[in-house]
Amino acid sequence: MNTQLIQKRRAMCTVALLTVLMTLDPKDTSACFWDKDTLAHEHRLAPGVLKVIAGWFPRRSLSVYTLRATARPKQLKEAGFTWLFDEASPEQAGAPKVTQLSPQALKWTDDLAVALDRLKRHPEGVQLLKRTLVAHPDRYETHANLGTLLVHSGSLKEGLTHLKRAVEINPKAHFGREKIQIALIDYLIKQRALKQPRFPLSRSCLNERSPTMIDPWLKGLPEAGWEGRLSLPKRRGEVPYIEPGGGEWMCMVMPNHRPKTQPCRGFCGALRSQSISVEEGLQGVLGMMRFSDHTHPALLEALGDLLLEKGYRGPNRLAAMAYLQASRSSLANDDAKRAYESLAALSLVGHRFGLTQVDQELSKALKRAQKLQTRVARDEASWVKLGERALERRYRRRYLKR
Repeated sequence: MNTQLIQKRRAMCTVALLTVLMTLDPKDTSACFWDKDTLAHEHRLAPGVLKVIAGWFPRRSLSVYTLRATARPKQLKEAGFTWLFDEASPEQAGAPKVTQLSPQALKWTDDLAVALDRLKRHPEGVQLLKRTLVAHPDRYETHANLGTLLVHSGSLKEGLTHLKRAVEINPKAHFGREKIQIALIDYLIKQRALKQPRFPLSRSCLNERSPTMIDPWLKGLPEAGWEGRLSLPKRRGEVPYIEPGGGEWMCMVMPNHRPKTQPCRGFCGALRSQSISVEEGLQGVLGMMRFSDHTHPALLEALGDLLLEKGYRGPNRLAAMAYLQASRSSLANDDAKRAYESLAALSLVGHRFGLTQVDQELSKALKRAQKLQTRVARDEASWVKLGERALERRYRRRYLKR
């Protein structure tokens, strides 16, 4: 009898654990780039939201991209596609004859373009892909990679044109979620034209008396004149928290206090206006962070906006972490950093945990992420010496479990 009871309890625990894991680990979603790493990662589960925010997942090291940036041009030239790298434009008279690239050569151009982006050699990547389009004007992967490269180099409008063309060619690529990338870039262009400083992109719920990261329980909030009060702990050991009491900031944490024209703030509202669900938006943003740049403030802000869609009953702690991480970005100036800290603070209104506590949890995840990435870089630096095939085989076996 005791043995049967133990087995039954073990089975119940297993089911419960699997349920939790399925909840925390959504499937891989849309990506910015399309190369061999993107295709490989889309066959496995993505890390949880906190891991994406912290970058706590395997990422290829610069040694790999340096190898590809050296090997791919050599392979393309040996295959007879030297015109991809000649100074003369393929459209000019007297330029080398443009020929169709083989399927393998096209894959090499994808790998090379992504490698050049990772190495911050954007002009070279843009030139390579524009030349590729001369021979393959309707190739989805080339338009998608070129659009992303242009966006990363700061040419948002030109990049958006190529991304839209990519979706026209293949609407179902990346599970049809590449439209989130287009929506975010369009939102970025519109907000940059209206707001200064650039970040945060949406400054709703913020004013000159925004709270700051003073202490764990946001005591600076009422001291700064914001509506709300610190409640006394009901039991010994409990922490005080900000009591929702109204005010302009309520549009951020209480859905019923938001204007009817703004069902949710920032990027969330931009998606709603295009009839795109919050779930689709979350999947798309997490995918862009996973395969592009998880530290970019625009992506982190968009993630925080979407996580707050359900108000104070939603995953506010994760939203606060997204805004805090955005405040640490090198792209955010001092004003933007303070504003992001304010958004993080406002995300926690009505909760029994404070900003410092959330910051400590995020810092732990960041340390673990750095430890993992150091290990990946060390392994890949060693595997590069064995050749690319051995490098890829060992990386997939250790970090992708394939």
